[in-house]
Amino acid sequence: MWLQAHVGFWTLALVLFVISLFLRGTALKVFHMILRLMYVLIIITGLYLLFHVFSLYGIWVIIKMICGLGVIVTMEMLLVRRKKQASTGVIWVLLIIFLALVFYIGYGKLG
Repeated sequence: MWLQAHVGFWTLALVLFVISLFLRGTALKVFHMILRLMYVLIIITGLYLLFHVFSLYGIWVIIKMICGLGVIVTMEMLLVRRKKQASTGVIWVLLIIFLALVFYIGYGKLG
């Protein structure tokens, strides 16, 4: 149940993030706040999963957690920097790297 909730929150967060990239004004603020709620739910379910599967997978779970936090941080940085109209090129690269690592570890190593 916790794994399905965690994956569901991640899926919803990624969809909200993509939609937020196309919004402006009040709609962007609303989506950004909902996305922040998703971050909290992702972290809660992720910590629950961490404590229950650490003994099975060891260090891979810690590495995946760090990469997952990297995804959350880069998504947040992209939205904030976009609002401020600052450059986001390096952050996009980091987001892609973190996402690739999360999927590789999650489905390849921990699968």
